[in-house]
Amino acid sequence: MLISQQKQMNSGRTVMSELLSTLELKKENDGWFVKFILDEDLRLKSIFWMSPVQRELYLRYSDVVFNDNTCNTNMFNMPLGTFVIIDNNGSTRIIASTITSSESVEDHEWILTCLMEAVNGNQPGVLFSDQDPALISAVSNILHKSLHKFCIWHIASINIPRKLKGTLGGNWGSFMSRWWMVRNSLTEEIFDITWKRLLLDFPVASDYLKTNLYSTRQQWGWPWIASVFTAGAQSTQRVEKTQHLLKTSLSSISTPLEMFASIEKRVQDEANKGIHLQYDHDMGISGNNASKTIESWFPEVDRINAKYLGFFALARCRQEMVSSLNYVAVQQSINYDNDTTTTTTDPISTTKTGEEEEPESTVSTLLV
Repeated sequence: MLISQQKQMNSGRTVMSELLSTLELKKENDGWFVKFILDEDLRLKSIFWMSPVQRELYLRYSDVVFNDNTCNTNMFNMPLGTFVIIDNNGSTRIIASTITSSESVEDHEWILTCLMEAVNGNQPGVLFSDQDPALISAVSNILHKSLHKFCIWHIASINIPRKLKGTLGGNWGSFMSRWWMVRNSLTEEIFDITWKRLLLDFPVASDYLKTNLYSTRQQWGWPWIASVFTAGAQSTQRVEKTQHLLKTSLSSISTPLEMFASIEKRVQDEANKGIHLQYDHDMGISGNNASKTIESWFPEVDRINAKYLGFFALARCRQEMVSSLNYVAVQQSINYDNDTTTTTTDPISTTKTGEEEEPESTVSTLLV
């Protein structure tokens, strides 16, 4: 029995050493950033790596960073951690990978410390993740300047149903409809008013809401998400999609070197996509040329944008300019006597020849 266990241990060390040797060569020959920890038995406990290209991508596009861990990607059942960003093409790019033996506060702190060392201490503007308590503590301890935002999909589709769906029973549908109205409040003031009404109307949910969600509202509530640059992100969807694609070629019996090869293939695929997008743009086949609508309504704005923006950002600005001609005004009036809000919606006429109707200047906000 002991001999069998020793053989398994030696075999495990061998396949893990293949990954370490590969990364060490890349570190020595190609300038990769590689850090690892061995335990007292000389078994790999944690490893972190970034290529020079990934470090450059991070330094250019670290305004919004996404992080998530996943399982069933290697024979040692070690969680695979992935960091991604959004590049100038609007595409997702992997910028760092890790495997660790556990997901403790110490593990997350070590990973974030490695990330900061690799990028000369440049902290993310915004970091999106799930609500893992260990990661939350680590971010608070290491990334003091970053805004930590929580994935709204995890909150609304996993955490809340797990805690409240059975308790609320037949009131579940109406509760979630109200909860989304609270979450999507346009201002902090409206958020607090509608939140109080939610607690009063669904008292069986109040303990969980107050204990687990209200104290972190600035990490997931729309008034606080909308007030910072997130490149339109509200969830960890980008990094989870990346991990899903990786797992199509990985399983719980994959060797660490096979896992590394799968990640590197994905990194190369992402780079190739950017090359193709740039080629399409340069050849004039991207479909991002200014429409007659933009030329008619926003000629000067479009001229300035075209001078300074990359093709993806320019296309998105043009899309928003066209959409702005079809905005709908949503007027929310606050009744301070009974802490309620009233919403009325009226379309705005936008014709070039006629005079535009002006929305009332009370508490109104334009939404797409």
